[in-house]
Amino acid sequence: MIDIIVSAYNQEKYLVKCLSSIINQEIEINIIVINPKPTKSYLQIIKKFQNKVNTTIHKIDIGCADGLNNAIPFLKNDHSLVLNGDDYLIKKSLSKSIKYLHNDFDILIGWCILRDDTNNSIKAGRPYAFTLKKLIYGLSWIPHPSTIYKNIIFKKGYKFNKYNKLHWDTELLLDLYLGRMKSIYVNDYFSVFRIHDTSLTNQLNSNNRSNKLNKIRYKIKNSYFYRYKNRRMNFFDIFLINISSFLFRIYRFLTEKFTINSKKNIIKL
Repeated sequence: MIDIIVSAYNQEKYLVKCLSSIINQEIEINIIVINPKPTKSYLQIIKKFQNKVNTTIHKIDIGCADGLNNAIPFLKNDHSLVLNGDDYLIKKSLSKSIKYLHNDFDILIGWCILRDDTNNSIKAGRPYAFTLKKLIYGLSWIPHPSTIYKNIIFKKGYKFNKYNKLHWDTELLLDLYLGRMKSIYVNDYFSVFRIHDTSLTNQLNSNNRSNKLNKIRYKIKNSYFYRYKNRRMNFFDIFLINISSFLFRIYRFLTEKFTINSKKNIIKL
């Protein structure tokens, strides 16, 4: 029914929870696990789930996006979803998603719940409509573990940019948007997006970002901006982007915090 690619590198602490949430979805799933540097503890986990995991890929890659591209040839169904090894699916969420899969779309985007390392809910992860302009100015956010792709897009040649080390999923959405692919947004929770000290998302949002991360992030932003304005960013552009992004984060904090509090009694994990 659906393919799920699990990026498991350095995620042994959370991988059992992730895989358990997949196999308990009550629908047929083709599970693909990628890990370029398998450890002893990782292999023990995979052995435990060997009757449920369909494919393991241990090929050396140059980053997460490259590993995801290595999994594309093993897709067998019409739709796919990508999880980091520290994320997991909400109970029966994919069963609920089936009712949407017959719609005319290339990308289906649902909600997620952001949780910390101790599994406490932080806030609701609400998707915000994706356009190139909103992406440039920091006004768009899409929860990748709640994004379902129609696999025909990969057959058309779309892939993750293996050289994008931080926002490979966002760049794919950008390419699909420019290619006039159709996206739909649904008001259902599909996954839990975990934020912890070593997660990439937390590092990107930290006030103590390394200079290396800042430079990579600026380079990626500049490439998006060039595709939008056909020129490089200047000081005024950077200032406007930072202000817009800051105000958007405040808006998200206020609205998503309220949402998770109002719906916490009906979410079953």
